[in-house]
Amino acid sequence: MAAESHFKNFHLHDQAWDQPLWDEVLASSSGGSFAKQVYYGTVVGDVWDLLYDDEAMSLLKERAPEVVVGGPPCQGFSMAGRRDPGDERNALPWAFLRFVDYLDPKAVVIENVVGINRAFASRGGVEPPFSQLRTALERTGIERGGPGYLVQPVEVNARHFGVPQNRPRMMLIGVRRDLPAAREAVARYVKMAPFPIGTHDPVFRGARGGPLQARMVQKVTAAARMQLGLPSTATPHAMRHSFATHLLEAGGDLRAIQELLGHSSLSTTQAYTAVDTVHLMKVYEKAHPKA
Repeated sequence: MAAESHFKNFHLHDQAWDQPLWDEVLASSSGGSFAKQVYYGTVVGDVWDLLYDDEAMSLLKERAPEVVVGGPPCQGFSMAGRRDPGDERNALPWAFLRFVDYLDPKAVVIENVVGINRAFASRGGVEPPFSQLRTALERTGIERGGPGYLVQPVEVNARHFGVPQNRPRMMLIGVRRDLPAAREAVARYVKMAPFPIGTHDPVFRGARGGPLQARMVQKVTAAARMQLGLPSTATPHAMRHSFATHLLEAGGDLRAIQELLGHSSLSTTQAYTAVDTVHLMKVYEKAHPKA
């Protein structure tokens, strides 16, 4: 069903459904290669088989896709049923990373259920698959001399995007490090920094090279406030509060805001990002099916 929807939406567009053509697409891989399906624009089959299909992968590489988006099956990670660390489908996100490594797109999005951010073992010291994937995506392409990816983990919910369902999802959004916007901004800062900054080191540093402390930001803000004649309420805390509130009012997910703010408890984020009643009513009227 998903493959048919993809073919209709991205290739037939407004044309009527063409069953003979679809049958031809499905039959085109019977010769042992997905090359013809790549030509049709929709590949239906096992991703591992595709990865070992040199002809099809070469054709995909020639097309130079700029963005690769994937949502591997979630049944093995889902908190709704019996989570099975041995579920063979749990290996599919890693197949997705191999796909990314070969095609080298400018941007990558990986999506899955929130259970992927829960470790299978209850004891400490075991990273959840989501964290493992984040680290692996950051390093994807580096072994063959590539730049790797800048990766931002986020949690989103369909209900904040006009869908009347509570459907939270975890996402990894990666941007290739050699893109001008990302590369140039970081390179300028690293060049200006008086201390060497490694790939995984803290970016913002204090006077002695350690991680920048909050108190230093407060002092710099206070000095700028005096020079610009701003009110005493213009503080880093106020800007942090405004940042979180604007995100929430624009539809940002509370869990994602919690991670951005570094709160250990969601209740702290809820109190910190209080939203006025007028905005709550707007959200209710927009999202609730019986509003």
